[in-house]
Amino acid sequence: MILLSGFGPFPGVPSNPAEALVRRFTDRASGLSTLTLPTEFAGAAAGLAEAIEAGRPDAVVMLGVAGAGPIRLERLARNASRAGRPDAAGRTQGPGAIDAAAPAAYPSTLPLGALHRALEAAGVPVGWSDDAGGYVCNDLFFRTRHFVEARGLGIPCGFVHVPPAAEADGDGRLTLATMERAVETILGVLARRLAERGGGAEGWRVEVGPSDFADWPALLDLVAASFAPMAGRIDPPSSADALTAEALAGKARAERLLLVRDDAETGGGRPIACAFLRLDPDAAYVGKIAVAPALQGRGLARALLAEAERVAAAAGRPALTLQTRVELTDNHRIFAALGFSRVAETAHPGYDRTTSLTFRKELAGAS
Repeated sequence: MILLSGFGPFPGVPSNPAEALVRRFTDRASGLSTLTLPTEFAGAAAGLAEAIEAGRPDAVVMLGVAGAGPIRLERLARNASRAGRPDAAGRTQGPGAIDAAAPAAYPSTLPLGALHRALEAAGVPVGWSDDAGGYVCNDLFFRTRHFVEARGLGIPCGFVHVPPAAEADGDGRLTLATMERAVETILGVLARRLAERGGGAEGWRVEVGPSDFADWPALLDLVAASFAPMAGRIDPPSSADALTAEALAGKARAERLLLVRDDAETGGGRPIACAFLRLDPDAAYVGKIAVAPALQGRGLARALLAEAERVAAAAGRPALTLQTRVELTDNHRIFAALGFSRVAETAHPGYDRTTSLTFRKELAGAS
C-alpha cells in the first residue's frame, strides 16, 4: 500500500493544490491510502507518523506546494528551519535545527531517477531540488524521514513539490489535470517497483553463500562505502577499515555470506548489500552488515536480517545476535524496533569504557 499525503490551506494559500490532488486520488484504487495534513510545524509530521504506524504502508509520498516552476523532486530533507511566516495555526519555527539530536539531513528514498524519467516520458515538466524550503514542507519531510529511519521501516519515502494551479500550463504553472497526471505517473512507478520487490521491503532477493560470486574487490568497495560515515563518529575505528578483498573471501569460506545483487540497477550483478552469518554454538552472530549508500533506507538491511533469522532458525540456533557501537544510537533504535534486546556491553582492548553493545533476538521455530 502507498500512502499519499498533501497539505491543507495556510496563510497566503487559501486553496492548496496538494490538498486538491489528494482528494482526486481518494478512494480511486486499492493499494492507495490518502491523507490531508494541517500545514502546521510538528503537527503535520505527528499526523503522518500516526498514519504510518497504523497503516504500515510500503511507501510514502508527500505533496506540497512551492513557487512557480515544474514538478520538483526533492532530494534532501534538511534538519533546519528558517525564521519565517507562521503556519496555519499561527505558530512560527526557527531558525535552527528541527531536531538537535538527529542527523543534519536525510536523502529521499523514492526511486527519483526512475520517477524523473517517467515524468519526462509523460510530457510533464519536472526538475530536481536539494532544498525543500524552511517552512512546513521541509519540516514534514525531515521529521517523517527521521521517523522512518528510527523505526527501521526501510520503505521508500520522499517529498514532491507542485506549483500553484493554473487554468492552462505555462509560465511556471500547471493545471490540476497535469499535476494529477504527474502524481498518477509517480504512483504507477512506485507500484511497479513494489510489485517487483514482492510488495515491500522483504521483496529483495537475498542469496546465501552464492557459489558463483567471486568479485571480492566489489564487495570490499561496498563495505568500505557503507562504513565510511562512521569515520570520526566511533572510537576505536571500525575493523572494516582494515579489511581486504582476500580477507572477505576467507570470511565467506568460514561463515555464510548473505548477499543482495541487483542486475537491473547496477547493470552487472554487482553487490548492493551484504552481511556475514556465523553459527556459534548457542546463537548465530550476524556482522559486517553493509548497504550501498544510494540504496539505504529501502529495506535492504531488514531483508538481510530476516534471511539471517531464517538461516539461523533452520540451523537450530535459538537466537540471533549482533553488535553495534555505543555511539550509533540510530542503530540501537532500529534494532530495538526489529525485536532485538540489548544484552551486553563490552569494551575494546585498551579502553576503560563501553565501546560496543550486543543485541540479541530470540527466534521462534528453531529446529
